[in-house]
Parts: sequence; structure tokens; C-alpha cells
Amino acid sequence: MPTFLSPQNDAVFKLLFGKSENSELLIDFLTAVLAPPVPIDSVTIQNPEIPKHAAADKTIVLDVVAKLSNGQFIDIEMQVAQRAGFRSRVLFYLCRMHQNQMDVADEYLKIKPSVSIAILGYKETDEEKFHNVFELQERDSHKLFSQDLSIHLIELPKLKKFLDNNPNDKGNLLALWSRFFMAKSKPEIKELAMQNPIFQKAEAALDIIIGDPEAQELARLRDKGRMMYQYDLAEKLQEGERKGRQEGERKGRQE
Repeated sequence: MPTFLSPQNDAVFKLLFGKSENSELLIDFLTAVLAPPVPIDSVTIQNPEIPKHAAADKTIVLDVVAKLSNGQFIDIEMQVAQRAGFRSRVLFYLCRMHQNQMDVADEYLKIKPSVSIAILGYKETDEEKFHNVFELQERDSHKLFSQDLSIHLIELPKLKKFLDNNPNDKGNLLALWSRFFMAKSKPEIKELAMQNPIFQKAEAALDIIIGDPEAQELARLRDKGRMMYQYDLAEKLQEGERKGRQEGERKGRQE
């Protein structure tokens, strides 16, 4: 039995935040990200299950779709490694989720804002901040066109430098959650639990997942799928470089 499973494993992430019994954890995390003007009363998970075929499929993203008590829809995903087409996919998921509200809306004015949150294990942007929000706005004046669509990127590798430059933010709730996702061992999570009681509950929920053989297998399959994706990508890059060298040699001989 493993002694620790990383919250950055997207199967572990979904098991943590995609279950109704852990809704307090999800509400706390969403509050840290969104800083809503009024408290989030409740969340309803729209896709709680992890299909068996999806666990081993390296092309499938295990996201969590949540509906807030005010009717707003949120899509949350954990993405450890950079993948081709990431931005197009996130935008497609966001627009599809927003469009699906028309099934229950009689008028456009009744559609609630939709939000995508991506927690990334790599640097996606050149922004210095580790949490960046992208919205629809005018190119020059930056005036907001609509609040209906927004994308939050949380880039975990930027956290340390950000906190070094902003030491007063070390107790920031989103910074603490980011440290939770980056934890490599139980002592790191226990340290967070000493700073905020919500991580005592997060630790307990993670312990249940660690002790569940089915959850262990899901996590193993997801890790395997990620490694296979990275292997396939490296192989394609090597093949591209080989073909490039061959083409260069062919042109050199012709010249």
C-alpha cells in the first residue's frame, strides 16, 4: 500500500473534489480562487464518476464540473504536464459548459457566468503571478465586455518565486491550497493543517483515498497514461528531428 498519493494526480484530484462528502473542501478552494462577493453556500458535482475506460486513457482529462448554489457553473481540472492544444481545449470546454445552460434557460439573461479553473504543474504563461485570470475585454481600453466567461490559470511552479517576492501572501488561502497540491509527503500536508483547519479535513480525505485499493489503481493508471503520453511525445520529437536532419543532408548533397 502506498503511503502517499499526490493531489497532482488528476484521478486523486477528482476523488478529492468530485465527491459530495468533500464539498467543504471544494467550496473552500473555490472561495480561494474566485473570492466571491457573497459566500458559496453549496456545490453540486455534475460528473462525480470516473469511467473505468477513462482511467487508462491518456487523452481524457478528468475534470470536475460543479454547479454553485447561485446557478453558476465551474469546470476545474489538474494538468501536470503541458499538452498540445491546451488553450483551445480549455476554451472549448468552457464554451460548451456555458452553452449547455440553454437547456434550462428561457432567456439569455438567465444564463449564469461560467468559469474554468486549470491548476497547472508547468508554466503556461510569461506572467510573474502564479494565479492569472483571463476575461473578455476590449483590446486597448481593457474594458470588460462580459463577465460570463473567465479562465483562471494557477501555475504551481511560479508559487515559490511569487511568495519570495510577496512574503505577506504566504498565509493567503490560494497559496496554501497550491502548496497542498504540490505536496510530496504527508508531513508537508500536516504542516499546512497546523496553519489552517481545512487542511486537517483535506488530509483525512486524502488518507481515505490512499487506503482505497481501487483509488490506488486509478492513480497508477493515470500516472502510467501520463508517462506514456510523455514518451509518445518525446518519440515524435525525435522522429521529427531525424527527418529534419535527413532533409538537411539531402538538400546539402543537392547543393
